[in-house]
Amino acid sequence: MHPTRVAVAVAASVAVDLVYGFAVYGTILAPEIARYGGIFRNVREVNANLPWAIAGMTIAMTGACVLFAMLRRPGGVLRSGLVFGVVMGALNVGHVAIANYAVMKFARRFAAYMAVATFVEWIVIGFVIGLTFALTDPRRLPQQSAPRSPSA
Repeated sequence: MHPTRVAVAVAASVAVDLVYGFAVYGTILAPEIARYGGIFRNVREVNANLPWAIAGMTIAMTGACVLFAMLRRPGGVLRSGLVFGVVMGALNVGHVAIANYAVMKFARRFAAYMAVATFVEWIVIGFVIGLTFALTDPRRLPQQSAPRSPSA
């Protein structure tokens, strides 16, 4: 496991997850989320707590990227990333979306929206992790030749 590759994958996946979160949860699902003001913070409160969200994402993506680096097989990094995303998506749908439905008071329809959004989110993240590992593969990067000594 190469720490620089993991760090680049963490940074890329956090950035993509922030964009995905804004687009899906902050825009597309915002009207549905607003219906559950007793559960979710309003936009102003979310923005005030954004550093915590980024810290949480960074912790989660570090774990995901390290796990990917430890489990992936040589070759087919993009495919491995997608498979990893599907597995992580299934884990999060079960552990977060369905478990939250069991504990919190919101409609099944909303739980289904959150399950789909979470599953797709992790497929995207898995792809980004795989892509980042593919693009930072030392075998793909141009090799620097040793500096030539001046001829005497």
